Amino acid sequence: RSAAAGVRAVLAGQFTEFVIDYPCHSRNERRWFNLRVTRMSCDGPVRAVLSHENITNVKLTEQVILEREEALRRSEAIYRTIASHLPNGAVILFDKELRYTFADGLGLRDHQLRKEDLEGKLLWELFPENISTPLAALYRNALDGTAGKVEVLFNEACFLVHAIPLQSADGSVYGGLALTQDITATKRLQLELEDTNRRLLTLSRQDGLLGIANRRYFDEMLLVECQRHARDHAPLGVLMIDVDHFKPYNDHYGHVAGDECLKAIATVLRGAVHRPADLVARFGGEEFVLLLPDTASAGAAIVAKRIHAQLAELGVPHLSSPIGAHVTVSIGVAELRPGSTSCLQLLLAAADAALYQAKQRGRNRTEIDGL
Repeated sequence: RSAAAGVRAVLAGQFTEFVIDYPCHSRNERRWFNLRVTRMSCDGPVRAVLSHENITNVKLTEQVILEREEALRRSEAIYRTIASHLPNGAVILFDKELRYTFADGLGLRDHQLRKEDLEGKLLWELFPENISTPLAALYRNALDGTAGKVEVLFNEACFLVHAIPLQSADGSVYGGLALTQDITATKRLQLELEDTNRRLLTLSRQDGLLGIANRRYFDEMLLVECQRHARDHAPLGVLMIDVDHFKPYNDHYGHVAGDECLKAIATVLRGAVHRPADLVARFGGEEFVLLLPDTASAGAAIVAKRIHAQLAELGVPHLSSPIGAHVTVSIGVAELRPGSTSCLQLLLAAADAALYQAKQRGRNRTEIDGL
């Protein structure tokens, strides 16, 4: 009826042309045609030309476009819903040129960003190199089909950005979805926790009174250095140190003064070594131990001599000592020589035996053993 009315209108001179699209489906396929009615300019009876053109491909293409536009509208509605419920994040869509095609979320407003300022812009038009470079790598991986994440700093805030590929029905990737989350508070707590863990680890390795390594940490490091010695055949020196006549010192001056005396000795021991790998530890009570990697007995003896000299210079009074007026120490030195297969227990036993000899031979001296 519409086509007939159009033909009559052209023949009556109301229109010079009339056009209408109409379906003409068969059992096997869907088809559309275009009917065009054109009035002919000629003498005599009024005539019109009716032409029919198969426009099935055009219609099918239009349907695909409409379906994609509708799917895009539905997707954007979903993304906006997600974005509106992200208290500190944003939802971003980007295409193969790394251009932002959609951006929304409360996290944008928190950092003075407007979706209008982002949409339609290329990544590197929006952010400096320190931000755009890692984001570009993340987005390109997503466009290659691999999801990932990266942390970036922006306006003194830390953001975690997830990127995932967006695929068409045929499996091809046409863009990417980025979800951003402000993790500044979480990152701050994480750093504080890591700092706390480091301090706890340090405390677990330290003697609470003297501030040097405790016996537990010394045993761990001795095992590590013995394993390195077995692998690299490097010398390993140990100094076992005992405060001479410390019990009479405590009885004479009191335990508070005794603690201060041990602190002074610990300070002297720390000052006698200069390499980061050298370890000063409290072995127990008034006994100390020094672990000296890559140090032969001759080098260890030099450290021992330095300790005696610095203690004498410090001159901590010890009026109850039968060997002198100041606090002194006895030192036993032992060395694992290159190629030695002795274990760490024998190394400690050798250092302890050398310390015993130093005590037997008058104290305030150093004796050396070797393995």
